[in-house]
Amino acid sequence: MADAAVVGDSSSGVVCDKEISVEGTSLRGNVTAVPKQLIAAFGPGDTDGDPKTALEWHFKDSVGSVWAIYDWKMLSWMSPQAIKDHPDAVVFNIGGHKGGDPIEFREYLNVVLANAQDEGAKVSLLSESEKEDAKNNK
Repeated sequence: MADAAVVGDSSSGVVCDKEISVEGTSLRGNVTAVPKQLIAAFGPGDTDGDPKTALEWHFKDSVGSVWAIYDWKMLSWMSPQAIKDHPDAVVFNIGGHKGGDPIEFREYLNVVLANAQDEGAKVSLLSESEKEDAKNNK
């Protein structure tokens, strides 16, 4: 894990650090990416034996909102090493605290994944106002 350092787009103010507590976060969106690209961008992503995830990264944005990227229950059908070595893009969850504005984190992920040249990467993470706009435009 990056040791309390800005990883990726240094102008964003987003910090990736395993020591950031993600307690109380819940599903806010997802990112589809090749596991090796996330590992290259953010470090090993080890979960210290969590039985539900093999890879997990913790982040804090410039206003103190906490975010996490993690696989969810892939260990049910793959070993940790098979997940890390998977050659294709898979869906990882993005967790965050309710009320956190995801725009800065989403932009950060888009820059980092573009720099990683993960052409299949896709970030789906909407702010509350963007969700409301999408709901009203249906």
